Amino acid sequence: MNQLSGPLATIAVLLLLGFVDDVLDVRWRYKILLSAFGVIPLLLSYDGSVSIVVPPLVAQYWRLPAWTTPTTDICFRPYAPSSLHSFFEEEHRHTIGSFLVMLWQYSQSEVTRLTQLASTLTQGSSGWTTVRDYVGQHYLCRVPNSATGIDGIMVYLGPLYLLYILCICIFCSNSINILAGINGLEVGQSTIIAVACIVYNVLQLRFTSVTTPSGEWSYIERDLSPDHPIRALLLLFPFVGVSLALYAFNKYPAQVFVGDSYTYFAGTVLAVAAVTGVYSKTLMLFFIPQLINFILSLPQLFGIVPCPRHRVPTWSPVTGKLSNSHNYTLLNAILYVTGDLTERRLCQIVLLFQVVCCVFGFVIRYAAAALFFDMVL
Repeated sequence: MNQLSGPLATIAVLLLLGFVDDVLDVRWRYKILLSAFGVIPLLLSYDGSVSIVVPPLVAQYWRLPAWTTPTTDICFRPYAPSSLHSFFEEEHRHTIGSFLVMLWQYSQSEVTRLTQLASTLTQGSSGWTTVRDYVGQHYLCRVPNSATGIDGIMVYLGPLYLLYILCICIFCSNSINILAGINGLEVGQSTIIAVACIVYNVLQLRFTSVTTPSGEWSYIERDLSPDHPIRALLLLFPFVGVSLALYAFNKYPAQVFVGDSYTYFAGTVLAVAAVTGVYSKTLMLFFIPQLINFILSLPQLFGIVPCPRHRVPTWSPVTGKLSNSHNYTLLNAILYVTGDLTERRLCQIVLLFQVVCCVFGFVIRYAAAALFFDMVL
């Protein structure tokens, strides 16, 4: 339960932010900033890898020096350099002030490295060779097929990966919030994604029971540990139970309406479970409808096109149907294609699209990925 203290704290903070938004109508710029602060407890408790594996199809075009071996390279540690890694292993790991100081010190060391690289380039060294060797020494390492079956190059991202986690949490909490406005949609889409995540974690439990890397690959063993999917399931099962009960009263015609409190809570639970379960990239496959809605909304969100406070479809009291309000959202895009629909029917179409996207996500995760990697874990 100690490993869930950070995730639970983040969920509580973002739930509070949703409630405050319902009451005070917080501006978007402030909600994003407050969401970032709310994710800090999750970042402090993250114990997974901060490196990614590049598939052989791409890795074959990057010729690494012979000294990039897995036994000495920093890619095979959860955090690097060693000072940052040791910080996360000490009792000060959950101190926000110390965490920020350590990130500042790490940033200074990176600036020093880049300054040295720039100095080398200005002295007439071969540009591409120098940059390649620098990146290879500090951020890349070869992943031999004989060790785990994973063939390719591993790229160390370090704090950049933590920034990616931060962006994932902010996106998920807000994406559920902007794909909303009709009865049952917010709860329905969140429940479908959560069920897909449960299925994924159950599958991962099966895979981790037959995959046991060891030795210098201990960090992979941590990522494949059954502890990660179990922690995610501990968050997802209660969420699905609560959401199903709420959906019974929120579906059309709704007796209970959800506000920003639920949408922020739902998005945060899904994101936190993905980070805790080490499947944040897979989660984005389940969020395809939300990604489409976000991309469609960009012109209005950035002020390129006038953005009213409410962008929901227009309801006609004569026909009892919803029509396109000419705002840039997924709901209006569907109405543009299909014509006017009842609220119940529009919700059913969006939820069906959500199910299709989740199934498509599994196909990409397990079938398509097998075309690029020797082993899909």
